[in-house]
Amino acid sequence: ARWREDRRSVPAPRRHRAAGPSMHSLTMLAIALARPARFHVAWRGGPAARELARRHVLVRAVASALASPSTSSTAETIDVSGWLAERIQAALGEAFGSEFASADPMLTPATKPEFGDYQCNSALKLAKELGQKPRDVASKLMEAVELGDVCERPEIAGPGFLNFRLQRGFVEAQLGVMMSDGATCGVPKARTPVTTVVDYSSPNIAKEMHVGHLRSTIIGDTLARVLELRGHPVLRLNHVGDWG
Repeated sequence: ARWREDRRSVPAPRRHRAAGPSMHSLTMLAIALARPARFHVAWRGGPAARELARRHVLVRAVASALASPSTSSTAETIDVSGWLAERIQAALGEAFGSEFASADPMLTPATKPEFGDYQCNSALKLAKELGQKPRDVASKLMEAVELGDVCERPEIAGPGFLNFRLQRGFVEAQLGVMMSDGATCGVPKARTPVTTVVDYSSPNIAKEMHVGHLRSTIIGDTLARVLELRGHPVLRLNHVGDWG
C-alpha cells in the first residue's frame, strides 16, 4: 500500500511524441505481419487502427511473400509508375490518334488509399483539346489501356479521374523478388546510365574541420551509393581547398 501511495505521489514523466511511428506501432505491425489473421483483433479503434486497416491487403501480401518467397527468375522489380505511364501513353495514341501518343499521362500516386495506388488526370486536360466530356475521354482511355496482370480494371472517379489499383498477386510477386535478392532488394537498373560527379565536403586545409564536413560527406556518400545501386557510374570528388 505504501508503495502504491509513493508511486501516486511521483509525477508521471512527460512523453515526447516522435515524428515517426512509435515503437508500439512498429511492434504491432510486426505482429500483423507474422499473424495476418489476427490483424483486426490486435488493432481496435483509434486513428492508427483505421490507417493500418486501410492497408490490410498490403500487410497480408507482405506476410504471404515472407511465408513463400517467389521463385521467379526475374532479378529486378518493375518500375510501376514508369511502366504504367508508358501503357497510358500507348492507350492515348490508340484511342485518340498518334499525335496524342506522346502526351503527358499525368500519372501521380493516389492521394488517398480508397482511390487505389495511382491516379491519372490526363482526361481532364485532353477533354478541352478533343472537345469531349472528361468522363467520356476517361472511359475511352480505360477501354484502350492494357494492364495485363499488374493492375485491376481502372475506375473512373469524379469529373474524369482514372484510378489504378495494383493486383494482389503482382504485389506478392514483386515482394518475392525483393526477398530473394539480398544484395539490391530487386531495385531495377537505370535504362540509360548517366555518369554523375558527387562533390564531397571539400575541406579547406587552412581552416579547422567541423561537424558540417561530416554531414555533407555522409550525404554525398549516400547519394553516390543510391546512384550506383541504380547502375549509374559515379565519380567521387573531395577537393582539398588551398590557402587562398
